[in-house]
Amino acid sequence: MKLLSPTEHSRLNEVIGFLLLSMGLVILLSLVSYHSQDPSWNTAAGSRPLNLAGYPGAWLADVLVQTFGAAAFLFPLMAFVLAWKWIRSEALAAGAVKIFGSVLLTLGVCAALSFLPLRLGGTVPIGGTLGLALANYLVDSLNLAGALVATATAIVVSVYLVSTFTLARLGEWLAPPIAWFQRRAAAWRAWRESLQARSIEKARERQRRQPDKPVIADAPPWQPPPAPAPEALVEAPAEQPPEIPICPIEDFVPDPRPLAPVAARPLPIGPWPPFSICPPPTSSTKSPRAIPTTSRN
Repeated sequence: MKLLSPTEHSRLNEVIGFLLLSMGLVILLSLVSYHSQDPSWNTAAGSRPLNLAGYPGAWLADVLVQTFGAAAFLFPLMAFVLAWKWIRSEALAAGAVKIFGSVLLTLGVCAALSFLPLRLGGTVPIGGTLGLALANYLVDSLNLAGALVATATAIVVSVYLVSTFTLARLGEWLAPPIAWFQRRAAAWRAWRESLQARSIEKARERQRRQPDKPVIADAPPWQPPPAPAPEALVEAPAEQPPEIPICPIEDFVPDPRPLAPVAARPLPIGPWPPFSICPPPTSSTKSPRAIPTTSRN
């Protein structure tokens, strides 16, 4: 029997697999329902815990969150994977390497999360106490850039150790999502083409109903019609102003009546005499002219 590998008895493997599955589910429920006010190792409270797993869940969640932060969710994930292996009685090759890779992955994720300025519940660092200490040590030793490179390298190496991941299989893993996106893109293009075809058909139908209106059948209706050629543009003649009739002087007949002589009156000398203003004329009377009155002493 290898380390972490199932036994030769399938019934025993299924029992152990279901136990591992239950353990992972309890850990997951404890972490999801974690409350910092629940009674735990560092919190004294007389009320009942709000954790879904009760007192054991509150104590377990407090230890995992305070120590590993958000990286504690890797523990139920590992428990589920191991339970699936035992239920199916599949051998787990290189158990010691898997354990080392799991520890390295947990430390790498804790350190990576500690570089983020986030907290769980407003009090606990998202990388936990272990991740915060490890991140501070890396920054003091390698500075920020070196610490980030070292953390990323540890995570990549641990993924290779705990799984069967290879760059050759990366294409196989990404093939289903890529095919799904390609199908969605093809359906979108087909929908656009059908919509354009319906629009062109409607434009042709309008052209048949209105033959006098020029419509381009091969172009979609939202495309503007082409501009007319410059030689087709004909300027309209400017409107000429009306002519003024001119009559020659020879056409007028002179009046044979002589003009009456007008007696000349002397103009007054001195201060200007006052004028009398006549009332406004009515429709029955003519408008009299203002007649100057001269005051005589």
